[in-house]
This record gives sequence, C-alpha cells and structure tokens, in this order.
Amino acid sequence: MADIIPVDQPTTVVTSTSTPSPSAVPEATPTKKKWSLAEARGAIFNQKPKSVSLEFAGVPVRLQEPGYGEVMEANADEDRKRAMANMLVRYVYLDTDDGSIVKLFSEEDVDSILSLPFNDDIRSLSEALNKMLGVQPTAEDKSKPA
Repeated sequence: MADIIPVDQPTTVVTSTSTPSPSAVPEATPTKKKWSLAEARGAIFNQKPKSVSLEFAGVPVRLQEPGYGEVMEANADEDRKRAMANMLVRYVYLDTDDGSIVKLFSEEDVDSILSLPFNDDIRSLSEALNKMLGVQPTAEDKSKPA
C-alpha cells in the first residue's frame, strides 16, 4: 500500500486588526473534493469498461474497451497483425437473441480473422478499436493493411 504523505496546508497570518479593503480580500475559490485513500482507490479500480456498438458484416456487435495490461501486451507483441486479431477475439461481443452477451470470436478464429477481406467492415472495426486505444495511425500506417 502506498505511504500517506501529509500535505501542509497554507495558513494565513493576520498582522493587523484593521479591516482590509474589499480589493485586498482574496475571492473564494471553489474547493475540490478531498478524497480518502479508500475512495480514490475505489473510484480507480471499480471503473467499468466502455463499449461501442457498430455493425460488422451486417451483424450488430459490441466492441469493449480493453484492459491496460492487454494493451501493453499487444504493444509488446512483435506480430502486430496477430496482436490486433487477438484483441478482436477478446473484445468483440454479440448481444444474442436470447438476451445474453457472448464473445463473437474464439482463439481458434485468429487465422480466419487475418484472412478476412480488408474492406470497410474490418476497417471500421479496426478504427473503432484504435479510437478506444487512443491510437492515431500515421499516413504510413494507413497505407498498409492491418
């Protein structure tokens, strides 16, 4: 657990008993919420991943925001194409007709995903994932298929 380091609060020293002029009185500034360590950790570690709905080959799918560790792992992967396909396996979901939400792809689908035509559907899915990751492809990246 992190050490708690006390922060000295600024103090005001009054050196005169006369009433200060209105221009000498600092305006009140809005105070920001003070967080306890437990509240701060709760807010950080209880975040729910965001998701985006889009169509992929005419199928309505949901793309879920990846976790930090997954993103770091994908960035470290030498095989960028396979890393992107693995991200799709892990984070593309389908809202089924029985009301459940299931992963659309499995690990066995990676090679099939890599053999999909590079069309508007796969570009839209890749762009949505890149947007979630905060990735801004350069002109050089855009000229190469994923």
